[in-house]
Amino acid sequence: MLSNLRAQNSMPSRRSASFVEPGMFELHCQSSPPTAYPEETHDSIQVCIPLQGAQYQVTRQSETGRKIVQKFGDKDILLVSREQQHAVHWLKSADIVSLQLSNDFITQALGGKELRFEDTLSIRNPFITSSAALLKASLASGEDLPCPVAAAFATLLAYGVSQSALTPAKELRSKHVTPLSGAELRKLDRHIDEHIDQAISLADLANCVGMSLWHFTRRFEAAQGITPHAYVTNRRLVRAKSLLSTTHRPVIDVALEVGMNHSHFTRTFGKAFGVTPREFRHRVKGS
Repeated sequence: MLSNLRAQNSMPSRRSASFVEPGMFELHCQSSPPTAYPEETHDSIQVCIPLQGAQYQVTRQSETGRKIVQKFGDKDILLVSREQQHAVHWLKSADIVSLQLSNDFITQALGGKELRFEDTLSIRNPFITSSAALLKASLASGEDLPCPVAAAFATLLAYGVSQSALTPAKELRSKHVTPLSGAELRKLDRHIDEHIDQAISLADLANCVGMSLWHFTRRFEAAQGITPHAYVTNRRLVRAKSLLSTTHRPVIDVALEVGMNHSHFTRTFGKAFGVTPREFRHRVKGS
């Protein structure tokens, strides 16, 4: 069930509303005057659906740090990938429907599939535009949409986005990503090893090599083939195996030494190696 619903009159003939289900999706309908919004990032996929008469400009950061500026109209639906720095300037007054979609929500909406794309892109999809216009018209009429209807709209829009976004020709730039260098990877390994008993955030790793979250994530995955989180977890487990093999320290102490609580460590270790930490130690030491 949606945990938050806000709706309010913004103008006599217009209505703005926000539907929020934490950790899943946000759905916003609003009217925006000509406005330049500051640069920002999101940890979810952002979908911006401009309606009739809209004109807007998007500034985003390329992999090399260069600013790229593009102009769009009311048929151009904007998709912004996770953690990508971007800024939007609405050049004319516009009605807008926007969504923020989490991985979990997209996976549910698409029946277990993921929606991944390399860079900000624009798509044209009459189904999405007409669905957004219908939502806006319902709110303008003064109708309060039930929460399940808002969720249904978000699901339909996520599905429509997936059908267009997964078409390679729609991308605005090349898929080529420069992997992190050997020196950068070694610097990250040292940082992880020195802080392995602590929480290590994505921001910590990106700062370590002087990159934005978005560029760091893409370049790291290009170099290692897995996400930074998975890589850090693997290094924690490698350290844990060494401690279990060479010391008699209690398993709970080993877990803390590699930055995990006992239950999470036991579960993660078992999933990775098919045995519990105690079973692994018994096999290695024979005692």
